[in-house]
Amino acid sequence: MRREDMRHKREKGSSILEFALVSTFLLVPLILVLATVGMSILKSIHVTELSRDAGRMYARGVDFGQTSNVNLLLQLADGLNITAGGGDGVIILSKIEATGNQQVVCAQRLVIGNASLHASDFASPTKFTDAAEGMVDITDASADASSFLNVLNMNTGDTAYVAETFFQGYSLQNLFTGSGMYVRSIF
Repeated sequence: MRREDMRHKREKGSSILEFALVSTFLLVPLILVLATVGMSILKSIHVTELSRDAGRMYARGVDFGQTSNVNLLLQLADGLNITAGGGDGVIILSKIEATGNQQVVCAQRLVIGNASLHASDFASPTKFTDAAEGMVDITDASADASSFLNVLNMNTGDTAYVAETFFQGYSLQNLFTGSGMYVRSIF
């Protein structure tokens, strides 16, 4: 009986050692993956809130042509590494108007952040009547935003305020594809 008792003690010690080794190789990577996914979710929520807040402010008439208002928006983006003319993200504010005959144009475009990261899904205006205020020359073909009708049906005289945000490296997709996060808010 003593031999069996000794053998059980040795097996018990081996089981504890095996568990410690296996848990180290399984639990540590699992905890790291969970932490990474959790941080990505938090940053995705931050980008979504920023898009919604920027769109709401823009629709209510906040003039982002003024530096103080841009700085307010950048404070809301704290931690996302964006500046007025650079960084890891871009905020695109567009005023889309239906002018008639199913013609939809981008009447105003303001870009905050790194404009080279992402272009708007709606129009790419090149001619402005007042560049500081982002007022677009709607007679120019580059102001055509007819693709917006695929997102929202508009009648003549309707106006939509759109905030598009893009931040590179801030999404769950980034874990698998290397892309960033794009969020659109329409008011």
